[in-house]
Amino acid sequence: MFMSESYMQEVPLKRLMVLVLCAWILIPAAAFAEGSFVDGSVLKKGFQGPEARLLQQSLKMAGFFDAVETSDNFGDATEKSLKEFQTSVNITADGVAGNETISRLVEKGYTPVLSQAVYKPDNTYGDLPALQAALHSEGFFKSPFGSRYDSETMDAVMKFQAKYGLTPDGIAGKGTINKLIELGYIYSPPDTDSVSRGTGKRVGIPINWYDIKPKFSAGKTILTVEDFLTGATFRVQVSYCATVHADIETLTKQDSETIKNLWGGFSWDRRPVLIHFNGEIYAASMNGLPHAGVDSKPAGTTVSGRSAGYGTGYNFDDIKGNGIDGHFCLHFLGSRTHGGNSLDEKHQANIRIAAGQ
Repeated sequence: MFMSESYMQEVPLKRLMVLVLCAWILIPAAAFAEGSFVDGSVLKKGFQGPEARLLQQSLKMAGFFDAVETSDNFGDATEKSLKEFQTSVNITADGVAGNETISRLVEKGYTPVLSQAVYKPDNTYGDLPALQAALHSEGFFKSPFGSRYDSETMDAVMKFQAKYGLTPDGIAGKGTINKLIELGYIYSPPDTDSVSRGTGKRVGIPINWYDIKPKFSAGKTILTVEDFLTGATFRVQVSYCATVHADIETLTKQDSETIKNLWGGFSWDRRPVLIHFNGEIYAASMNGLPHAGVDSKPAGTTVSGRSAGYGTGYNFDDIKGNGIDGHFCLHFLGSRTHGGNSLDEKHQANIRIAAGQ
């Protein structure tokens, strides 16, 4: 067991209620797999996606997931750990993470969420076990989890910072927390600071394509996309950082299904979206039709029969097994089209909507 008794004594009921509301129940639809845990969706053996890692981090905090490394795969170890947790709280031990199971994890404070902007040594934080569990997953923290930011926690943070090119000062601030979120150890709730003036609806920062493009790394940058109209979210990779706009691919079949459901079937229609990236939320627009690729053929080769009638050419399909052939287009302010190297007014109009303008 990694959870210390002192931590369980120090988490007041009020804090658990805040975690329930902010960390899990108010997550937009599709933030966890096909929806959220509270609207009937479940995670079970065979599921693949970032939500599986977050569940493993929760079970690690609870003391039931012993492996050092966590992953996006819900396999035997996750199922076994989940059943053990379910047994410990006297609910059906079916190895399926549904509403009741998630509620129990939340009630006990086992949520992979960091509520503070900065965590400093020699201080006490109720949600510090989430940080320690993440550090344990990197192999840097090996003691029972607790609420005191002690010397071992500071040493583990310094090792983590050094590994990822951050200033090794032992203070877990924005850069460290963002890296933990990027690696999938910590869940980042929607940014409540990005709220439209007077409307109460979250909006994004309007940013020029040529300003954000240098921050993207083709084949490596992962984005969380939030549908502006519904709040549903899905994850994508910036697979091709094209000269005129970003070409993106969904990470999983679940992400592809979310897009299909939002668009009412794959479609060239544009929708306003919010891009969660590096701790900020940006206004953007994307289409809902995968194109110019063949999932069954190697990426980067010349293939025939590319999706959406693109015929023979370069295979723009980097991620395999995600339920789509090809990629989607993501536009920011000033983005242009491939064909005519011109502004797409529908995309630009959607960007303004996403920015609350």
